[in-house]
Amino acid sequence: MDMQDFAQELPEVVDRILNALAPHAVFLVGGFVRESILGGPGAHRDLDLIVDVEFSDLAAALGRGGLRTVPLGERYRILRVPWEALEIDIHSLQPTEGVPDLDARIKADLSGRDLTINAVALNLRTGEVLDPHGGLADARDGLVRFVGRASDRIAEDPLRMLRAIRFSLLQGFRITPEAEAAVTSHRSLIGQSAPERVRDELLRILEAPFPGDGFRLMRKTGLLELVLPELEECAGVGQNRHHALDVFEHTLWTVDLVRRPDPVLRLAALLHDLEKPACKVYSERHRDFVFHGHAQRGASRARQIMRRLRFAGRDIRRVERLVAEHMFHATPEVTPAAVRRWMRRLGPARVRDALRLTLADRIAANPHNDPLPAIRRLLRAVRAVEAKQHALSRKDLAVDGRDLIALGLPQGPRIGRALDALLETVLESPERNDRETLLRLARERLLGAGHR
Repeated sequence: MDMQDFAQELPEVVDRILNALAPHAVFLVGGFVRESILGGPGAHRDLDLIVDVEFSDLAAALGRGGLRTVPLGERYRILRVPWEALEIDIHSLQPTEGVPDLDARIKADLSGRDLTINAVALNLRTGEVLDPHGGLADARDGLVRFVGRASDRIAEDPLRMLRAIRFSLLQGFRITPEAEAAVTSHRSLIGQSAPERVRDELLRILEAPFPGDGFRLMRKTGLLELVLPELEECAGVGQNRHHALDVFEHTLWTVDLVRRPDPVLRLAALLHDLEKPACKVYSERHRDFVFHGHAQRGASRARQIMRRLRFAGRDIRRVERLVAEHMFHATPEVTPAAVRRWMRRLGPARVRDALRLTLADRIAANPHNDPLPAIRRLLRAVRAVEAKQHALSRKDLAVDGRDLIALGLPQGPRIGRALDALLETVLESPERNDRETLLRLARERLLGAGHR
């Protein structure tokens, strides 16, 4: 390869690292080198380097070069260099007794990596490519294969089973039969992986162009019933005449149809119908199966799952609310007040997410039906509310808690309840959101005639 062209692809911080660690060897490994050598996109949010520098000396050497470092654990001999939007992990090459040869030591390091396509190293000082496990050939052939004995690699870190699925999706590769068989036979080991790490792999799977294939492969190998048993329970559960697919396949199509590359929004799509199996009953009135209450129950289940996987509170609240509200449909009979209440329950920041989820859900239900008229009707109603700046929360009211206290309402929880009551009035009749009207209503309804 042309090292000059390759060097232009690398962020300039790599030059700073090379200068700080001179004259020691520095190897680039992972996706950046693989894709650049094969002529694919070289843009990555992470870079992985292996350096022939003692770990005890590494932070000081980088610090002298003006680089900030974050230790990721002495056991793994890794430091992280945050740089703009990049995270650069620098791994100190393990000294190998009786093996002074640098090439032999770097090959020993590559032998412990997860997949052959990730076990390719480029010496940034000499331009030499080391590919002891045929990773470049596998990349050209579109194969995902474990390095060496698959059982050894999985036993070292069971999360590698999910990583193999993730790489097959992101690269458009296929997992070899041997690798798939190894995942199937070792699937029970996934329970050894920390919930946070499983969470991160699931989010990366949800960033793939078509995440549904990843969850199908997880089910085929038995990983799904261990990682997301709630989704496994949806397989084979038929729906009703409004749906062409069972709950499991409908869910995966919904995920794929959320085209915005937002893994948390796609997670909401993945979890939105989990309670359908539990809520499925036959209705004589409809002469079909119905799923009453599945959205609200699903929101509670989504919260439980996300807590189990150690998601941040803001992500839990976002997904919980989207799941709870995904059944709201703008039929011609839906009033503007109902739309305002729906927007209030969601919160203004989540309205567009809800529209995207609803569109994907409706298309995945039955591709022969056209959901666009209903979605456009709802979007027009949302835009009308936004254009008129209707009140959707307490802070949008023309009065606040201090005004109610000045009227004589005692401080405490009653203030919040009073503001909610006024907001409910305004949601029904937006024209009543002026200071004098709300103060009059507060005196009449909340404080009684004695406070007029």
